[in-house]
Amino acid sequence: SEAYSQLTGTNPSQQDFELFGMVKDDNHRTRGVTTEKDEIHIKRTDAIFKFLTQIQDETHRFAITSFHKKHKKSTLKSELTNIHGVGEAKKNKLLKTFKSINVIKELSVDELSKIVDEKTAKNIFEYFNSQN
Repeated sequence: SEAYSQLTGTNPSQQDFELFGMVKDDNHRTRGVTTEKDEIHIKRTDAIFKFLTQIQDETHRFAITSFHKKHKKSTLKSELTNIHGVGEAKKNKLLKTFKSINVIKELSVDELSKIVDEKTAKNIFEYFNSQN
């Protein structure tokens, strides 16, 4: 089918293996697997059902963990944009130069002013040092 061709970049008849997809019921519970040609129903008591459930659970856990890591990273980086005079461009320049907010927090005004203007360097220094 067209979806199969888009996914694999090939014609289904050119594959040496079969591609399977999960089939869910109206309550979003797995009821079976599907191939290019038909649907295979699986009983909830079958060992293969338990195996597929473990794969689904692990995939879900991986997706959630990845999302949380990405979200946490962007939240930390955006802390810089809370500082007056620091927009996206200066934030990116600071992070590219110093690699992390923890490093930036420890810098002096002189060190910061090598990358940003003196007023912004003072704002950054005061922001991180007045929170202690």
